[in-house]
Amino acid sequence: MLQGFRTGVQKYGKWLVVLISIPFVFFGIESIFIHGGGAEEAARVDGERITRLELDQAVERQRAYFQSRFGEIDSKAIDDALLRGPALENLIATRALESRARAAGMGVAPQLVAKVLSDAPIFQVDGKFSRDAYLVYLRQTGYTPQSHSRFLAREILVSQLARGLTQSAFVSRQEVASAISAWEETRDFSYVEIPLASQNAKIEVGEADIDAYYRDHASEYADPEQVILDYVELSREAIAQGLAIGEAELRERYQERIAEAEAATRRIVAQILVRPAEDGSHLDKLKKIEAALAAGKDFAALAATESEDRLTAENGGEIGPYVAEDFPEPLRRTIEALAVGAISAPVESDQGWHVLKVVRDDKPHLGSFEEEREALRAELAQQRADELYAAQLERLAELAYTGDGLAEVGQELNLPVQTSAPLTRNGGEGLGAESKVLAAAFSDAVLSGGQLSPVIELGDGRALVLALREHRPATPKLLAEVRAEIVAALTAERGAKLAMDWAERLHGELEAGKAIDQLAKQAQLPVRAYLDVARYAQQPDRKLIDGIFAEGLPVSRVLRLTDSVVIYQVTGIHPGDPEEVPGERRAELEQALRTSIAARELGGYQELVLAEADVEIRDAAPPTGSP
Repeated sequence: MLQGFRTGVQKYGKWLVVLISIPFVFFGIESIFIHGGGAEEAARVDGERITRLELDQAVERQRAYFQSRFGEIDSKAIDDALLRGPALENLIATRALESRARAAGMGVAPQLVAKVLSDAPIFQVDGKFSRDAYLVYLRQTGYTPQSHSRFLAREILVSQLARGLTQSAFVSRQEVASAISAWEETRDFSYVEIPLASQNAKIEVGEADIDAYYRDHASEYADPEQVILDYVELSREAIAQGLAIGEAELRERYQERIAEAEAATRRIVAQILVRPAEDGSHLDKLKKIEAALAAGKDFAALAATESEDRLTAENGGEIGPYVAEDFPEPLRRTIEALAVGAISAPVESDQGWHVLKVVRDDKPHLGSFEEEREALRAELAQQRADELYAAQLERLAELAYTGDGLAEVGQELNLPVQTSAPLTRNGGEGLGAESKVLAAAFSDAVLSGGQLSPVIELGDGRALVLALREHRPATPKLLAEVRAEIVAALTAERGAKLAMDWAERLHGELEAGKAIDQLAKQAQLPVRAYLDVARYAQQPDRKLIDGIFAEGLPVSRVLRLTDSVVIYQVTGIHPGDPEEVPGERRAELEQALRTSIAARELGGYQELVLAEADVEIRDAAPPTGSP
């Protein structure tokens, strides 16, 4: 059971980055009840409980955020104990804001919740909502349809409240002018640069230094820890490729495609509209139009010059696809009686007189049965594979923590046991490109506990279960192998220190009153000067720009960059002029200021709401004995 719990908690956190939920009628009443430790209270806000299960789910959302934000971060570096406090604080704040929103009469319609789900790409298969994908998600994350729906409705409601507060933020002209003065400020500065490597020639590295450095940095000079994994892979594509689709099914589906194409056919209709005139002149115009058409005049060209409906005239008279209910009865009867290419006599409606033409039938292209055979087979196989994959994925998850080993799992689902290339914590060939695989492979359960991993879903209908085949601990390299690297490291380290020491001495002279150009000449270093540099400039160096704008005058500092150390001096500050800022830029800055003010106001409002809320916090740590 420990591995089952771990499957639910560790394996699917990244799904929670996407905020999605829905209460669908086909689920009926809540069929999965929270019980045991998950139902225990972590906190209570205005009388409403926050359960430990909700807190666990919030922790996983926090973990998922960090992993998505920082990429290949080691999951072991994300300590549950550090995440638990902020996660609980967030839950409490959300509950308090929800309570305030509902007290103000706000709510979330079920239709909105349904819309969020139907539009969520994570639940779509071939562009349509997949009930099976949604059920798998619920099973993996520990939600029921109802509890997940409540979670989403709560988040939407709090988001609506926040938007209502932030969108009402106001900024005065004086605030905008003051902000522009600061944001659009430019500065003049000069600097002297010393390359870090410039002092390397002065460095001598002895054998004792090398030995000491090797001892102190032994872990850095070692062949990395490796694992070789056995694994089984469940693949929707492999299931589809292995399915046999009979001739009768293919022909039945082809007939359905024919019917679908016929149903999707749309008649494209064009018109020449003549509006009635009190003097009857419209009748003469209609006769001229009929005569021109009878003489072979192009309908589209005539519509462009003679039709009094300018919207359709510009397109050769084309109205667009014929939808019966959009046309009055007289026009409807006429259009449905016309063959493609035929032109009608004038037909009267409330708008005037219409000369109509059925331009063409737009119909989806469908090849012969033989031409479509492979596409039909792939379509039917994919539909059946979707169903089989969902069922086998559920079975795979069960076997991952009830099976005696990977061989049993593979035998049960007819999946071959495969072996990976050696993987390190930083990756490797094949599976080493998957961060989820690395996190599971180097987890305590797999690496030390000899357990199977939880199911790892890689997207695109692929899922794995791993087992450790071989563990190769990190192996220190011999000193002779890494001697050159150590000499280079010591040389770079000591050379950089000499460069920094020199820069500090030069800065001391600058502070004592020596001019920077004189200082540079004395040190035989070039001096570089810049005028009117904006705070958001990228040149000459972003870190240098940040330092230059960090303080007011007088400013002179020593700053280490990536490959050099600089001594810089700010010589002029020029506040931004609101009158010189282009309108588009001014609007951007005003919006940024409004957003900043709105964020502060929202934070103050949240503090007020929390201060007035009745909050009871239980023990936020998981119960003793929890995995």
